[in-house]
Amino acid sequence: MPFLKYTLLRLGIFFVSFAVLYFLLQWNMIMALIVAMIIAFAVSYLFFNKLRLAANQQVVGRLSGKGPRNERVVDHDAEAEDAFQETLPDPYAEPQEDTKPSKDSRASE
Repeated sequence: MPFLKYTLLRLGIFFVSFAVLYFLLQWNMIMALIVAMIIAFAVSYLFFNKLRLAANQQVVGRLSGKGPRNERVVDHDAEAEDAFQETLPDPYAEPQEDTKPSKDSRASE
């Protein structure tokens, strides 16, 4: 939600400043666009810093894959992997000696 608020606020500032420059002051369209972009950037950067940082955190959270949707999948996969690992023998366990005599040892007696 912060990203949407910040984007709409910045677009609003851009369109208002463009309308003032182009229609009221009769500036050239290209020059009015460039100056309106600079004004929108400066105003949003100086006066809406907290909203800009919140929007940034929201975007980073979405792009990094750490959202709530992905955490559930990772937890489910981790549970399945742990259950599978418990069924495997321990590769670091000491080898156990057989208590039954082998067929070869009976034949030699």
